Amino acid sequence: MFNYSKRPKSWEKYVKDIISRRLLFNDIMSKMVKAFYLYHRQKHLKPLATFVHDYTENFHQKFKEISVPKLPQNVIDLWGEYGEGNAKKIKSNFDSSSASEINEEYRQLLALKRYSDFVELYRIFDNSLENFLWQSVESIYRKIRILLNEDVSDLQDNSRIALVGNLFKAFEIVSKYQKEFRKYFDKFVEPVVLKRIETAEIENISILSVLYRQFIYSDSFIIGNAAKIAINRVKEIESNFRNNICNGLRKFAKENDVEIKIEFDEKSYRCIILIDYNNTIETFQLVELIYNKLFDLIGQPDYNSIKYLLLNTKYPTFNVVLQVYGKSINSTWYIFKAYNLRERMVD
Repeated sequence: MFNYSKRPKSWEKYVKDIISRRLLFNDIMSKMVKAFYLYHRQKHLKPLATFVHDYTENFHQKFKEISVPKLPQNVIDLWGEYGEGNAKKIKSNFDSSSASEINEEYRQLLALKRYSDFVELYRIFDNSLENFLWQSVESIYRKIRILLNEDVSDLQDNSRIALVGNLFKAFEIVSKYQKEFRKYFDKFVEPVVLKRIETAEIENISILSVLYRQFIYSDSFIIGNAAKIAINRVKEIESNFRNNICNGLRKFAKENDVEIKIEFDEKSYRCIILIDYNNTIETFQLVELIYNKLFDLIGQPDYNSIKYLLLNTKYPTFNVVLQVYGKSINSTWYIFKAYNLRERMVD
């Protein structure tokens, strides 16, 4: 059923292969960050053209040399029942005369289920970064030709897909992916090494989210250290967003004679809003008012904006808890999804 010659023989080898991929991504992303930095500093296309050439001639081939690893043999065949490839199945001590093929498959599925969340996050994260790199290289090359007044009718424009579909997707799940990796595999990696890899992933993805977006939508140059400005820009947008929510809801509380407490729960990816009022009927009416207020405060950002990226990543859910004199009403939470708050208000 499984070809073990294509699988690592141990968890150590599996983790080593993943780390090799992560280091490769960080190396290439760092080179792209440097290319954008020099592009803005020198106000010249040459650094980007050099990066495009190096990626096409060298970096792209490395992904074929360091392929995405498959789960190791000892998790695929935990009880040693399947053997190598399509070889005859080894009889298991767990088998009984009445055991069926279906039961054997169930046992195998249970062995895989434990790692299913990690495998899915790893697949999305790795695919998103690899797709972003080749698509962004193509779009940078296309933009260079446009700036040189050359014909680009033969080139497909993948710039938006690279940004929103792949780079933003990597941004959205990188923290979750890192958490799942540490959950199972941190014992196989030196803590200092793993921390360095994680920090580089978050910084590179954050910086490129700003610099790549700026490049495809603008012909202007950034004055100063573009990389530092980009990372500070991400922090500034998130800080402004949180302040805007807090200030707007405090004003709302005064206007409607209610008490509001706001908690940004980053670990659970949500914003919790506690509304305390002394009249049950009017409290329920406040749900519609608070929804519309959040709609106004969020402001319908574009899907390709950093603001929408941070909203969708950090606080995709707003939980509203109604209270009367500090006590919850029927233990009910009203859950507002950020994508709904962006699209429409309650009429």
